[in-house]
Amino acid sequence: MTGAIMLSAMRFNRRLRWAGGVLLLALGGCWLIGALFPDQVFSKYQKARGWVSALGPVQRLPVPTANPRDTAGFYRADSSPKPFVMLPVAAAAGMIRGGGWQPTEAEIGGLEASLPLVPLLRAENWLPRYDLRIDHPEQYFRQYIPVINKGKRLIYVNAFRDEIPDWRQHLVVISDGGTCCWQAYYDPAAHAFLMFRINGQA
Repeated sequence: MTGAIMLSAMRFNRRLRWAGGVLLLALGGCWLIGALFPDQVFSKYQKARGWVSALGPVQRLPVPTANPRDTAGFYRADSSPKPFVMLPVAAAAGMIRGGGWQPTEAEIGGLEASLPLVPLLRAENWLPRYDLRIDHPEQYFRQYIPVINKGKRLIYVNAFRDEIPDWRQHLVVISDGGTCCWQAYYDPAAHAFLMFRINGQA
């Protein structure tokens, strides 16, 4: 039994050496042909390139690029300012109590001018150790709903990062998403935001 195994191993080694020798001869032949007949080798190369070109252009995959991140680690695909829409209080029926009122253009303009205050706010529904912020509130789609809360005229702000179908007609409700969504009340008389909240994370 041992002799048979040794004989098989010897045959395998001979075949391996033979295959290695053939490979070396093939590589040496290619080198020799290239050295003696460079014009013929170049013409073959050109013909091979022609075959590849005849197959058509090679499709290139898009190269991923880095996107800026906000403090919660969400990608921001578009940094352009986003529009807002005024909705009647009836659009938030069941979520926002109280009556409605009609803000003036100056009051709406005051809200827009006060957006730079948002990055300074801490979300009341997050522990201070998380320190979540909304760095660029103008880059969110915003729904403004004028409401009367405890006799005070306020504007409810509902903001979200991505455009949602029919967002100009219906209140958008998103249960999580972190800093992709935030809400607050704006007091036109005090030019201040109240009850600022940032969505939780699933």
